[in-house]
Amino acid sequence: MTDAKGRRYDIPVVVGAMAASPEIYAIGMGRPVEAIGEAWMQAIANPIAPIRANAPRCQEVVLSGDELKAPRGLMGLPVPVSTPGFDSAPYLTATLCVTRDPDSGIQNMGTYRAALKASDRLVVRMVAREASGAGGYLHWLKYRERREPMPIAIVIGCAPVVMFTGPQKLAIDMDELGVAGALAGAPIEMAKAVTVDLDVPASSEIVIEGLIDPEKLEPEAPFGESNGYVALEAYNMPMRVTAITTNARRCSPRSSAK
Repeated sequence: MTDAKGRRYDIPVVVGAMAASPEIYAIGMGRPVEAIGEAWMQAIANPIAPIRANAPRCQEVVLSGDELKAPRGLMGLPVPVSTPGFDSAPYLTATLCVTRDPDSGIQNMGTYRAALKASDRLVVRMVAREASGAGGYLHWLKYRERREPMPIAIVIGCAPVVMFTGPQKLAIDMDELGVAGALAGAPIEMAKAVTVDLDVPASSEIVIEGLIDPEKLEPEAPFGESNGYVALEAYNMPMRVTAITTNARRCSPRSSAK
């Protein structure tokens, strides 16, 4: 793949593959459209606990330390500008962001956009509504009270039923990988992240690990939303990347001049 500046990337990009229509969503679920609602209800009521993978494919290639400097690190990922002329930066949008409640130890998976700031830094947009906010935001509030960095893992490219579970409004104390397992009809294999204390889907294509400083915020947006409106600039959570792990079928994240 080559971007507008002539930089070539080793990793291809697909757009609209997950849920661009009910029919595409149904393919990802492995069910007809009319059976999707009942499948979700059954999965929520009867989760299947995940299992540990012995040799996780998502960690066949690991970048950390100086390997995260440009042109590698985040700069080696072909992250698109979603709405040219409006977005303030390239954004990861099809994400599965994993965080953990520091009190209960229960993980949450959410879909939050993340803007590139540098080869080893992002800013993550977690919806900031304390009463009904996203699980990651509620975890962030607890880490802010503790004045401790919050571990986070951003998964890109995983099984559709796992990805679909991220944006669902499930009970805050529910293990969402268990719901994904029930949708799949078998346990989801998970792996311990390399540099943070989180479990991630073992068959993921790319995992960006890092820490969020709960005492700092950085500007984020404008960003063209899917509903046709542009989100204005706000302050959101800065993430320092500690590792990027990939499946060996994907080359190490890097870019090169044309």
